[in-house]
Amino acid sequence: MSLVNCGAKALPICFQRVTVSGTVCDISRIRSWTSAIQCADIGPLWDYMHRIRIVPVETHAQKKAFLSLPYRLHGHLSTCVLPLRQQTRDLLNVRKHPFFHHADMKLFLAEKAGKVVGRVAVFRDDHHNESYQENVVHFGFFESEDDPEIGTALFEAANTYAASQGAAYIRGPFNHSVHEETGLQITGFDEQNFIMIPGNPPYYPALIEAAGFQKCVDLHCYRLELRRFSDKVVRLAERVEERLGVRVRAVSKATLETDIEAITDIYNQEWSAHWPWTRIPQQEMDLLVKNLLLIVDLRGALIIEDTEDNIVGFSLAVPNINRPLAENRSGRLLSLTTLKLLWRLKRGHLDEYRVLVMGVRKKWQNKGVDMVLHYHLQATGMQNGVKTVELSQVLETNTAMMSVANQVGARIAMTHRIYEKPVVLDEPVTFC
Repeated sequence: MSLVNCGAKALPICFQRVTVSGTVCDISRIRSWTSAIQCADIGPLWDYMHRIRIVPVETHAQKKAFLSLPYRLHGHLSTCVLPLRQQTRDLLNVRKHPFFHHADMKLFLAEKAGKVVGRVAVFRDDHHNESYQENVVHFGFFESEDDPEIGTALFEAANTYAASQGAAYIRGPFNHSVHEETGLQITGFDEQNFIMIPGNPPYYPALIEAAGFQKCVDLHCYRLELRRFSDKVVRLAERVEERLGVRVRAVSKATLETDIEAITDIYNQEWSAHWPWTRIPQQEMDLLVKNLLLIVDLRGALIIEDTEDNIVGFSLAVPNINRPLAENRSGRLLSLTTLKLLWRLKRGHLDEYRVLVMGVRKKWQNKGVDMVLHYHLQATGMQNGVKTVELSQVLETNTAMMSVANQVGARIAMTHRIYEKPVVLDEPVTFC
């Protein structure tokens, strides 16, 4: 493009004469890009190109844009594996998902120059608030381009919703509850996130913190190479097993129903004691079990029983389907990658597992039962070609579990953070 000399800066030849609403702007009076814009009076266009609009999600097209955004922003990142679009669609289905029997939700998009550049969901979870006798609003499904103004604008909208609910704090991320993906990744960006563990670009923590959020609590993901499992723990676990008279078995199809009842009872009794976990409503547990049974290998679901065959603890490890799903850049269910995944699941060709949850009844805690479960998990995994196991997400306040992870030889691969900020809103946000 040809340039003409205009004082200190050169302007494109197209700016020699600019006509706006019938007014001709002479290039001889223009000394810079700024004066060219002022002379041409293109303020409305400039405002359109740079102003961030927050739009409540209401139409089908907006819902589609909400679902599509993360794949456009960072679907290319091999270390950030996104859930399938259908998974997110199901989680946000207010008519069908049982979470919304006790929760309310608002979705927001951020637009700039007519393009979607960010999103956020906000939830009022009455079940959580009743469990902990507090009034908070949770946020989740946060995505944004690398621009602090976008994040700030989205969270101003979230604050407006939180204030309308009388909430004292806004906290997250939760996608959409603590029983699903929880936390924002703050370390380990050279590692790939495992199944049901959120992954995000490295610039996300700065966006959250620029919007005024501060640390609430951290959760650690420990990775364990099974060939490096501590020999000391093996010997200790064998002694504990013999001394207590406990035995470990895998869940089978014959015992599936009764085992699920026991697992649910232990989960609700023991995990609800670890903030911010809550008792999981039965309908949500039923749906979670239904979805997990699509991928679970029952050999990774271990039950530990006492001498009277009472279930005293359990450990549930699931195949890490994120490794093959990383090849699915679109997130669509019907893809060659998904078909390959189903084949590998059927043939048992996945060599990474995630310990989704582990629990021991209160009267059996601090006796080494968790060590026995870890030992049998390692032995079962080695027999079936598993190389790596992730123990996650471990609250930084759960010192007992962190101690066990260190003893078996695991290392922290990545950390996630739950953030919070007080609900302070000087002026309500006007949505476009």
